Amino acid sequence: QRAAVQSVVAPRNLASMEDLIRERIATILDKLPVNESFDWVSNVSIELTSQMLATIFDFPYEDRHKLVYWSEMATGAPELSGGTALPEER
Repeated sequence: QRAAVQSVVAPRNLASMEDLIRERIATILDKLPVNESFDWVSNVSIELTSQMLATIFDFPYEDRHKLVYWSEMATGAPELSGGTALPEER
C-alpha cells in the first residue's frame, strides 16, 4: 500500500505542494472560532486531509467529503463511526 503513494508523498513532491498546503492550512485555521470550543478532528484534521487527498488523487474537490465517507464505510465499524451501513453494503 505504501508503494502506491510513495512517489506522491516523496519529499520533492511535497515540497512542490508546500505553498498549497500552507495556504489551505491558513484558510482552515482562519475559519476556526475564537474563544469557543470546536472539534479539531472534523474542522482541521479531516478537512485538510480530504482537501489534499482530492488534490493528490485528482478527485473533484467539491466531492472530497465522499472520500471521507467511503473510507469510513470501508474500514470503520458502524458502531464507532456512527454509520448505519450493513456489512454487506460496506
